[in-house]
Amino acid sequence: MWSDKETLHDFLGYTTYVEVLADICTQSSLAPLTLGIFGPWGSGKTSLMRMLQHHLDAQAKGGTAVKTIWFNAWRYEGRDEAQSALIHAIILKLEEDKSLGQDTLNTLKQLKSSANVLKLAKVITKTALTLLPDIEGFFSAFEKQNEKVANTIEHFDRDFAAVLAHAKISHLAVFIDDLDRCSSAKVIETFETIKLFLNTPACTFVIGADAQKIEDAVGEVYGVTDDKRQRDFLEKIIQIPFVIPEQKIDDVVCY
Repeated sequence: MWSDKETLHDFLGYTTYVEVLADICTQSSLAPLTLGIFGPWGSGKTSLMRMLQHHLDAQAKGGTAVKTIWFNAWRYEGRDEAQSALIHAIILKLEEDKSLGQDTLNTLKQLKSSANVLKLAKVITKTALTLLPDIEGFFSAFEKQNEKVANTIEHFDRDFAAVLAHAKISHLAVFIDDLDRCSSAKVIETFETIKLFLNTPACTFVIGADAQKIEDAVGEVYGVTDDKRQRDFLEKIIQIPFVIPEQKIDDVVCY
């Protein structure tokens, strides 16, 4: 029985992929960026992502201003706070930096409060493919908090970018694993969070998933039955897709 545990040891020749993907993740001209690591179950997505994270962390130790965060989306499946869990995970990681000043820490605290206010799944509705807010539906959901929520959305992106600048982080690489194990609603909510609130130039998101599962989620949540429109959605939210090459039998035997 083969173990399903990911590894940092490169038995399948992923080193070249890691080096190229690391360069892509830290290219300022490509940011903000969402990079898709696509492949079916057992193709080595998590291992490749762990190797990439390890490579970027090693660069950071060498003096680059890169910070990485690992987020397992499936851990939050079925939990009420899943909608804001990604934002909270990122902020908690940033708060570990002991060099941050009190003003920056106060801003992080405010961002956490903002994430609670938003309650993304219940607050935000979007048209398929464009990911633009349905303003009428949005405000009807918050009759008593219209102004508060509108201000939260308007200021969140600006404040988050300011925190990264104050922390001297040139690139924040967020690895999101096991997204394709989540319900279709959680898959779309994750992408909505990235698009609306974390779309700053310093951010790179690395999504490990089965591309077909993401397309299926689009079809289920947005009622899109056309395969081409589902792929169009994927292309809008994933700027650079990387499909893990299928391993030949000789490669597997070597492993």
